[in-house]
Amino acid sequence: MITPAQKPRPDTGHVGLGDMAALIGSGIKAGLKAGKNLVGDAVDYLGNKFGVLPEGEPAGIGHNNPPPEFRMPTALGALQRSPEDQAFFEEFRPEMYYHGTRGDFSEFNPAMLDLGVHVGTPEQANERLLDVARMKGEIPSYGNFDSDKPPVIPEATVMPVRVNVHNPLRMPDVGNWKSSSKVIEELEKQQYQNSGIDIDEIMQAYDDIAMSDPIGNYSDPDDWIESMENRELLEIINEEIQKAGYDGIVYKNIVETTSMGEGEIMPEAKAKIAEIKKELLVINDAATARMEATRPLEATVPRAANETLTASEVMKRIKAANDWDIQNSPEAFKTPEEMAREDQLMDLRDDLETQRYSPDSMIILNPEDIRSPNAAYDVDRRDSYDIMSDAGALAGIQNTGIA
Repeated sequence: MITPAQKPRPDTGHVGLGDMAALIGSGIKAGLKAGKNLVGDAVDYLGNKFGVLPEGEPAGIGHNNPPPEFRMPTALGALQRSPEDQAFFEEFRPEMYYHGTRGDFSEFNPAMLDLGVHVGTPEQANERLLDVARMKGEIPSYGNFDSDKPPVIPEATVMPVRVNVHNPLRMPDVGNWKSSSKVIEELEKQQYQNSGIDIDEIMQAYDDIAMSDPIGNYSDPDDWIESMENRELLEIINEEIQKAGYDGIVYKNIVETTSMGEGEIMPEAKAKIAEIKKELLVINDAATARMEATRPLEATVPRAANETLTASEVMKRIKAANDWDIQNSPEAFKTPEEMAREDQLMDLRDDLETQRYSPDSMIILNPEDIRSPNAAYDVDRRDSYDIMSDAGALAGIQNTGIA
């Protein structure tokens, strides 16, 4: 493991992290629960589509406006920090990322991770919690959930975090990042030959461990993934990637998403799109009403109780109604003004649909590089895996687990 002093910090921009918008979406209802190590700094799990923000602007990158529960009292905090601690605080990227988790903890256990700690957008964190709950049979394995009927997932929380990552490696989503063989299969590709990563060292380790055919000893792939051999290979891969100067991995998340990997539409844009749909419906309803006013009686489906028709006459009317519907459309009954407004609204809708969260997720290779936004940022504890890392830095907060 490279120590912080040895660790390269080139900001060469292998990926533009400014593009990874970790905004707080319409699905996070912010709240702090004092008195617990982690839950005190976590958002109650309501799902990214199951909750609401406090009133006001959407929070996060781009708005620089996190909700009060997560806003660092920067001036006050800075007064409490030494210049060295403040410099350490400023190493961390200002934008917020999110990590979905189950349970109450304050320190990451490397043995419970794959290549590292996964963080991303609120949507991704919540979808991860849903996926795990589905696999465990805690919620139905199909369908989405209405915002007024959120699923009950025990101890599920979404934790806001800041990360000290500036030179991540871009990779595709390998799917199961806990499988060393999946990661190695990707790293063997030609595109990584000039990455600085010692692929040969990784392959040699893989061959050495595979000499005893450990994978063949596990009839169930899940047994291999949970094996000590797989864990050893993951640690070697992590170490070799860090040796090459990378402090994270960024990948387009195509699994924990409801938007096919395109990124969820941002809350403000989503609200405006809903209003546009309403106005488009009004225009269409008005045109439909004008069209129906021209429909001849013989092209209507008989419904009146006082109409006495034979079966053949009913069938004839139904056929005539279907034929008339095929030959006519509300589009032909829209006014020039309505058509111009409709075009304007659809152009605006198309533009709003591009305003999305980044589809990227990030793997933090070294747990030392992740902190609660309200941690003390004590430089003397920069090698700590405790995301709270000394809870006494801010005025009025003394080791409560939320500072």
